[in-house]
Amino acid sequence: LRGVVGAHAHWDWVTETVQDSVDRQRLQRHVELLIVNQDGIVLYPQHLAGDFRLPAIDPSQHHQVVQWQDGKDYLTSVATVLPIRSTDLGWRIVLRQPLDAAVQPIRDLRNRLLMLGVLAALVFAWVAYRMAARISRPIELLAEAAERIDQRQGTPEFPSGLEVLEVDRLSSTLRRMTQTMLDNEHELEAMNASLERKVAERTEALTEANRELERRATVDGLTGVYNRRRFEEKLHELLLTMKRTGRCFTLLVIDADHFKRINDTHGHQAGDDVLRQLAQVLQGCTRSTDFVARYGGEEFVVLLPEAHEQAEGLLVAEKIRKAVEDTPFAEVGRVTVSVGHSVSHASDAAGKAVVARADEALYNAKGSGRNRVESIVLTPAQ
Repeated sequence: LRGVVGAHAHWDWVTETVQDSVDRQRLQRHVELLIVNQDGIVLYPQHLAGDFRLPAIDPSQHHQVVQWQDGKDYLTSVATVLPIRSTDLGWRIVLRQPLDAAVQPIRDLRNRLLMLGVLAALVFAWVAYRMAARISRPIELLAEAAERIDQRQGTPEFPSGLEVLEVDRLSSTLRRMTQTMLDNEHELEAMNASLERKVAERTEALTEANRELERRATVDGLTGVYNRRRFEEKLHELLLTMKRTGRCFTLLVIDADHFKRINDTHGHQAGDDVLRQLAQVLQGCTRSTDFVARYGGEEFVVLLPEAHEQAEGLLVAEKIRKAVEDTPFAEVGRVTVSVGHSVSHASDAAGKAVVARADEALYNAKGSGRNRVESIVLTPAQ
């Protein structure tokens, strides 16, 4: 041993070199530069020298996450220091960064992307809403107009000047179609109203014609009182009522005296006038419940449904005879009538029986000098 050479080197120059090599931004990100020897013992920085060792790492990976002695995970990268000349110290340079600090930019980027995504989604939703509103609102208006048409709620209003060309064309088409439909409907309503008026007019005319036919079928055309056909129907009705209730009725048969002489002397027109005036006198002497009819020629009949006794009918018969006698007849002067009186009987099987008795009573009045009332009435025992 010839001697020992010793040297003392201070690491300040290394610190300056490291600070010059590692930029300020990386230092702010907690990136640390370590120098370890071939055994993995930390040589630099000084506060870690001797206490820390490089954890076992996979030399095939350039970067890896490893757990150091302080129990924390670090993103670690190792580079070997190239030897100078023949001296190979086996030193390595290690860069490490806490895993939280290493992934923080990723987290920040993720958060920014998330915020950007949310903002983009809101913008897209707003744009989609606006676009949907541009399409859906006009369609809603069209639907409301269609409902007004369906419910007949006045004239519908279709939107116009819409931004969506297709919907605007649809609205215009529906507006024209609806207007055409409403015009056609109004025309149909007018036609129906006109048709209903015509039907009502024709129905009224038909009803009036039927009334006239019925009147002609039941009313005497000359005198205006009921005819013989209607008299026979009424007589049958009263007979049925009598059978059901036991209440009798009175029949008067009235004939104009010397009527043939009136026709021969004054003409048939004067005779017709006499018959018409006779009918008026008969109606004036009877009540609304009584029934006056022309039986044929100059002969009239009067049914008294409320005259159940002989005396009641005789009073009406005498009233008629006296009224005719006191009535002046134009062109003829004085006219008289003979009256046959009879009351229905429970034994009358048909109306002909009571008519036959009244006719017989009239024949007796004629034979007794005319201008008088005669009566034939069956007693209850007969």
